[in-house]
Amino acid sequence: MALANDIRNMELKIGSTEKEVRWVKKEKEAIHNVGLIEPPRPPEDPIKPKTFLNIVLGGVTGVFVMLFLAFFLEYLQKNRKRLE
Repeated sequence: MALANDIRNMELKIGSTEKEVRWVKKEKEAIHNVGLIEPPRPPEDPIKPKTFLNIVLGGVTGVFVMLFLAFFLEYLQKNRKRLE
């Protein structure tokens, strides 16, 4: 009785494994069916960095970092005095 149940369970596992193998093969074929619509080509206009925008963003970021650092250091000094 137990042996028959084990055999039935093994057959069910084999069936589900075969389904998984078929699904993986189908997915693999779908991946290999990908193609290019048109060949790659270089851009017509060269890509140039926006130096003014980069400088402005760097300056604004620097100001915010310095403000945060100033308030954080002030907070640390107040807490150090309070703990002592």
